[in-house]
Amino acid sequence: MSLYEGAVKKPIMTSLCFLAVVIFGLFSLSKLPIDLYPDIDTNTIMVMTAYPGASASDIENNVTRPLENTLNAVSNLKHITSRSSENMSLITLEFEYGNDIDVLTNDVRDKLDMVSSQLPDDVENPIIFNFSTDRIPIGLLAVQANESQSALYKILDDRVVNPLARIPGVGTVSISGAPQREIQVYCDPSKLEAYNLTIETISSIIGAENKNIPGGNFDIGSETYALRVEGEFDDSRQLADIVVDSCVPLVDASVPLKNHFDKVGPLSTLSFVTMVWMTITTVAEILADRGVHLYIHPSHNVPGDTTAHERLDAAIAEYQRKVKCL
Repeated sequence: MSLYEGAVKKPIMTSLCFLAVVIFGLFSLSKLPIDLYPDIDTNTIMVMTAYPGASASDIENNVTRPLENTLNAVSNLKHITSRSSENMSLITLEFEYGNDIDVLTNDVRDKLDMVSSQLPDDVENPIIFNFSTDRIPIGLLAVQANESQSALYKILDDRVVNPLARIPGVGTVSISGAPQREIQVYCDPSKLEAYNLTIETISSIIGAENKNIPGGNFDIGSETYALRVEGEFDDSRQLADIVVDSCVPLVDASVPLKNHFDKVGPLSTLSFVTMVWMTITTVAEILADRGVHLYIHPSHNVPGDTTAHERLDAAIAEYQRKVKCL
């Protein structure tokens, strides 16, 4: 007798079996855990390292390879892949399932601390991403502005992000896509070359000037006071007051002359160069082209130059002779 034939001939038994299945299903449903965003165990960690201004080959040789060699020693590692692009290194580590992702993250962080001293100075600290449901946003807000486009980030930060972050239960509120206010400094390539300056020099000088420096503590009676030198800019116009020195350790901050061994200098500020020393340089070059012997204060910072003192003595003697004639 087939199953279908038995179910027809014994309707009571069939009904009882169907009722038992329904009751068991309802009981299982009441015990089934339900979560809108359930915790999902992952086995992947990503390490992102920024190296501003570096090419893909520099990233591969100086950042990605040292990090890969160190991260290969992480326990329970199943597979590792990397991608090097301009300004960025991205390493993905895949682990065996069943391991605590937090423990693995700490292990990766310890390995990165070991290799950090071997990376170039301009490399930023590596950022570790471990995927979890906690990082999935539960809400997205889109904002547009017809005016004050450059100030949109600050407006959102003050009026939207801070109030939302204070709501109980909210973990993180972030802004993406909004333009941040910035000051752009444009340099004339021809002037940079003429004044023996580079973009990196300008950038480092601006960064060194735009910071607050702690000055230690001092005691007056029973009170202790902290000293701090405030150097951060309050106005973009303060950038115009920065002294840009073209002096470097191996050569003088001076302008080279055509057809002459010595240089005219030194230079201290761009305005000083533009108004005074370019005129002197032009006159000196004209005189040198005409065969006039120039008595110029020579540079003492040129490697391998052993006659600077002799030329300086000759120049001083000529100046003294001319002063006596006057």
